[in-house]
Amino acid sequence: MTASAAKIALGTVFQWNSQSVAELTKVGGIEISAKTSEITSHDSANAFEEHIPTILSGGSFDIEGNLRVDDTNGQVAMLADELAKTMRAWTITYPSAVGAAWGGNGYITKFKLGDANFDGILTFSATIINTGKPSLTITSAAGLTTPFFTVTGTGGASAIAPAAAAASLEYVVNLAAGSTSYYVTPTASGATSIVVRDNAGNEQTVISGANSTSIAAPTNSMHTIYIIVKETGKVNKTYTLRVSEPV
Repeated sequence: MTASAAKIALGTVFQWNSQSVAELTKVGGIEISAKTSEITSHDSANAFEEHIPTILSGGSFDIEGNLRVDDTNGQVAMLADELAKTMRAWTITYPSAVGAAWGGNGYITKFKLGDANFDGILTFSATIINTGKPSLTITSAAGLTTPFFTVTGTGGASAIAPAAAAASLEYVVNLAAGSTSYYVTPTASGATSIVVRDNAGNEQTVISGANSTSIAAPTNSMHTIYIIVKETGKVNKTYTLRVSEPV
């Protein structure tokens, strides 16, 4: 079984008006929803309601944390902006291992100081309502670098179409005549690791510029090979190779 690629949320940063808010213990998730209108008529098939989406909403989200009255550019500024009904830009930046961030604009609709229990700590919470479209930014790995990759069979170099390039993610590979096996040589100078996954689902980690282990050539079929380029804090970039049997 493949190990989970789940990431922990510890280290998530929330910024309000480009200022990090101190000592947060929770940053709520962003939920985009669509309103719908019913368009059911006498012509609706099978006597089922029909709907179409209309307006999209970025919704609202909550943040919570330890009260810091000295956080003048963060917690205190959020309260001031609620009182002044001021719209601000906000960002949620997930840990670097995730490689993603949300950003948008919003208003503070609720600011609350937590209960003062004799055996507890003082907390605060706030609710932000989005106005307009929140944007999710995902940082992808740079991927393969020159000469990108080659596929070499026992019969010689393979023909690759289109020509290997960083931006092209899918290829057809024609093995040289007489090839009974082949290997893949990927190049990704900035990669944390490069994984080659073969047609049977077996994975091997390959050093940039080095050959994979030998893979038996397809017979009366086509192989699908994946080159997966990984970089710390970025989303993997995957290249798909359709390897045809030698002719």
